[in-house]
Amino acid sequence: DALAELFQQLDDLIKAEDSDAAIQVCDQILAAAPGDSDALHAKLVSLIDLGKMEDALQVFESAPNLAQICSFERAYCLYSLSREAEALRLLMPSSGAAPSDARSMQLAAQILYRQGEYSKAADYFQRSEASG
Repeated sequence: DALAELFQQLDDLIKAEDSDAAIQVCDQILAAAPGDSDALHAKLVSLIDLGKMEDALQVFESAPNLAQICSFERAYCLYSLSREAEALRLLMPSSGAAPSDARSMQLAAQILYRQGEYSKAADYFQRSEASG
């Protein structure tokens, strides 16, 4: 079936790290299957890979359910756009609670470092190394 072929093509492009072409195939998949979460996620990651953070955030706007599944990716986009406070709120939804996984902890540490909270940033970096 045509959709399965497009997904196979997308898989090949992702493995080849051809993000531009992967985005085009994602758009073809989304034209045939609007809202497909796998295609949306692949498009999101490809946009981030290309440094197109504003475009990646627009994908989140068009697919609110993706924001819950890919909260780290959304936080990374916000961080890259110097929207640190928003990114930190995503990584640490409970005030003062540390992120639960190593990559989120590392990103939170980078944000805290940018904000001048060096001691807390160092603590998060050390904790991320211990857990990851």
